[in-house]
Amino acid sequence: MLRTRLAWFSSFVICLAALGGCSLLVDSTLSDKKSTTDAGQDGRVDGGDAGDTDGAVVSDCEGAKNKDKCGDNSFCFNGVCIPSECGDGIVVESLGEECEESGGPNGDDDDGCTDLCRFSCEANADCSDNMECTGEETCGSDHTCSAGTAPIDGTECTAFNGKSGECHNQVCVPSDCGNGTVNTGEECDPASGNANTGSETNCTNLCTWVCESASECAADLQCMPATCTNHECNFGDPVACSADPDCEVDGGCVGGQCQKTLVQDNDRDGFSGVDCHDDEITGPPDCDDNDPNTYPGAKEICDGKDNDCNGTKDDNTSKQDWYEDQDGDGFGNEKNVMNACAQPNGYVAAAGDCQDASSITSSPDVNPSQTKYFGNPRASACVLKEGGYSQVTACWDYNCNGGVEPQYGAIKAADCSGSLGICTTKVRGFALAKGETLLCGQKRDLYACKLEGLTCVPALYQRDVIVACR
Repeated sequence: MLRTRLAWFSSFVICLAALGGCSLLVDSTLSDKKSTTDAGQDGRVDGGDAGDTDGAVVSDCEGAKNKDKCGDNSFCFNGVCIPSECGDGIVVESLGEECEESGGPNGDDDDGCTDLCRFSCEANADCSDNMECTGEETCGSDHTCSAGTAPIDGTECTAFNGKSGECHNQVCVPSDCGNGTVNTGEECDPASGNANTGSETNCTNLCTWVCESASECAADLQCMPATCTNHECNFGDPVACSADPDCEVDGGCVGGQCQKTLVQDNDRDGFSGVDCHDDEITGPPDCDDNDPNTYPGAKEICDGKDNDCNGTKDDNTSKQDWYEDQDGDGFGNEKNVMNACAQPNGYVAAAGDCQDASSITSSPDVNPSQTKYFGNPRASACVLKEGGYSQVTACWDYNCNGGVEPQYGAIKAADCSGSLGICTTKVRGFALAKGETLLCGQKRDLYACKLEGLTCVPALYQRDVIVACR
């Protein structure tokens, strides 16, 4: 009994701390919103068909029976794979559960299984109320406590204040309690008349005050507001709890709080799939009542879903543009773009590739980071002209800067200079006749600055060099 009372008190404190007011009862259990996302590890794992039984793992709950296992600590309910929790009728020892209430939590922690899915008792000590005059309580095989046999009135006992006493009506009364005098260790004496307050009803037969705070008055009347005045309990009008017929199945007062059971909450995330048009009762409607990670106010993750139900998918996430890269050179075609959080297969973050066709052999060499020069055009369609190729961007722009740049340009006498018999410039280039155009891909003699006599002039350096461009 003591253990179950402590369990009830812990549950009550947790409810108050978490919700700060009327708590929300979902599928007859108090439910915390799961703020943790389980993308990719939500229990839908490979390893079985929907028809598997005896604990087989099913990869999808479509066609599965309720309570079929669909992952670690997860089970199918109404076609949805949901993490197990106390109250779902399945005992999961790895979650610390010892039992499950038949029909769900019922508010009775003395029936063998508490609403926290723990046994009401496992040993006689769990049932003890530490009161000599009630007899020795026992814990049965069904984990319920049985009351002890109370000793006869007059049996000697040790009172709460450490003094000797006698059992009367299953209470150990100090021997000197009721003698009309407030003795050491006593708070009052019911026979004294309590001249300080003018009342005899505020002192118990244990010579203790009936109350010292309002919380001591509300123990058995959880839905009545109480005050403690002159050590007497005074109660106001009961708290009225009622259900909204459009949004709730019923209402009631549990632990001093009005409880609500939603009309519909398939994924048990605390939000109804029914639009009740009353946000104060149920909150805004769940935009996906089959996904426990999707509800109003949930954390938005990049998964192509509207997790927080604000009408926009993947907002406030690390979504970005990705560009298709057919030739695998690390640069994509800006015309073929995909906006996504994770990098799609075959797409890259950098754009600017001006030739990305995988069918063209030279394509991997054509990209904005190219620093090399090439003697062959990047496209086979380029037409041979006057010993070279057409000087067009589509043929020779290997670095995708929109222009064509030869490795060596034209060389003129003015490009070579020197003094005192020393050639101070090291320029290389091709000699062009007046009005002649340098064409990429043609063969020409390459010249370089060289000292002839005392003059630095262009001189033949190498014959038949291909004009390389990028």
